[in-house]
Amino acid sequence: MNWIEWHGRDRIDLGTQLLDRQITAPEAEPVGKVDDVELTRRPDGALEVTALLVGTSALCERVPQPTRWLLRLGMRLTGGPDSPRRIDLDDVVDVKSDVEVTAEAGEAAASPTERRFRAFVERIPGAGRAGS
Repeated sequence: MNWIEWHGRDRIDLGTQLLDRQITAPEAEPVGKVDDVELTRRPDGALEVTALLVGTSALCERVPQPTRWLLRLGMRLTGGPDSPRRIDLDDVVDVKSDVEVTAEAGEAAASPTERRFRAFVERIPGAGRAGS
């Protein structure tokens, strides 16, 4: 397993305990998912997580090529790619089954591409109907 020390917290496996976790702001308001992490090499040579990256552009960097192509097509159809949004580790309040961040970080991580994509999907007949 790839265990690394994470900003003074207990060690966690980034692949299974952080990536793709739901990010929530206070009051459990969903913000997005952890699409990637920013790593910085410390003077002692160890890697340290310094920020969470949110957004389709960040996700594109770590998925296989066919999926990357589909994500880029989706971004193009919904108004173009937006830059990954960065949530500084100091704005992470807690990591459990979700990643809780401060209200300010949640506001900054809001996705313009996701809002455009949701508007696009809502126009598809039956998209708003619950499964039968």
